[in-house]
Amino acid sequence: MRPDPSMPFSAVMQDAADALEAELDAYMVEGNRITRDLYRGLAMPWDVEKDLGFDRESFRRVEWATAWEGGEVRPMDEFFAPVSQAGGVVGASPGTVTAAAPSGPPKITTEIMEMMMSTGSPVIRWREAHPELVGTEQDVVRKFRRVVEKCLVDAAMGLDEVKGGLTGVMLLVKKK
Repeated sequence: MRPDPSMPFSAVMQDAADALEAELDAYMVEGNRITRDLYRGLAMPWDVEKDLGFDRESFRRVEWATAWEGGEVRPMDEFFAPVSQAGGVVGASPGTVTAAAPSGPPKITTEIMEMMMSTGSPVIRWREAHPELVGTEQDVVRKFRRVVEKCLVDAAMGLDEVKGGLTGVMLLVKKK
């Protein structure tokens, strides 16, 4: 998770996100680490002895929100499309895929942010290990949410103005 650099107190929020990630580290498994590293360590079909019929030359790696320019990540509006409350891309026709959003990253509430972050498997494992803390102010995600809320309040912003995103990657390869 990374707050949009244009948000007030984004450095404080990023420190809190880093602390959350550190607290969850003990609850990550190999699959979480591979995805966190954007599949850089994932074995590819041509890495095995048996020919699986994939064309190595067709391989493409497409990353979102990972390129650095002058020490800063490129603006997230290059990577995210606003999503409506109903789950569809705002302004898109049914069946279309929107890769960029000229209006910038979507804003969500801190409640939605907490709900989304609660679906991560390291969070689920942390909560299984600490059932007495789930739903309390000591919950691993709730602590992060409170830091973000304090930043928003200190910046005189509403709690429905969280902007941020996740890095992403898509691996593409054709069959021979």
